[in-house]
Amino acid sequence: RYFVDEKVHWASVADDVKRGVAFGLVASVAARLVDATVNGGVNGDGPAGGALALLAYGQTDGHAGLATVALITSSCVLAPATEELFFRGFVLPACDRVVGNVAVSIVLTAGLFAAVHFAPRDAASLFAAGCAFGAAAVDWDSSTKNASDASDASGANATMGFTAAGLAVPTAAHATFNAGVLLEAILRG
Repeated sequence: RYFVDEKVHWASVADDVKRGVAFGLVASVAARLVDATVNGGVNGDGPAGGALALLAYGQTDGHAGLATVALITSSCVLAPATEELFFRGFVLPACDRVVGNVAVSIVLTAGLFAAVHFAPRDAASLFAAGCAFGAAAVDWDSSTKNASDASDASGANATMGFTAAGLAVPTAAHATFNAGVLLEAILRG
């Protein structure tokens, strides 16, 4: 998809990144709305709180620059890449093969995504974000399929792009979401 005659097709990369950023913004808004509903306001002790401890430690021992680079790299590059590879690259398609319904598979995978973060207070907002990342991983464009395979309203016949290139959109969404959480925590902190 990204390579045409062994050259990178940058327009496809840029389109996927733009779609991922859009899904990440949707995930951010949805997570904050869910958090406000479930927890009665903005949650100040979420996952970024632990990550920000790295910054505080870096400032006390004179390594603030290194701590900042480590925090941004782990939050906005490493975690999104590894988590999306696992959840949307492995768990979601496996779940879809068993369940046979993409929408249900997205919900189940999002539930697992929220659970493994071990943050009960943030579980609802992580679930909302996981649903957005799952939707980002799915190719809902029925024009790429023949008429007998067209996606129905439930998403039961949607197809998923589970190549490394197919994970670019949910990974960009996840990175955007994490960057927003990090920025919010830094601005508050």
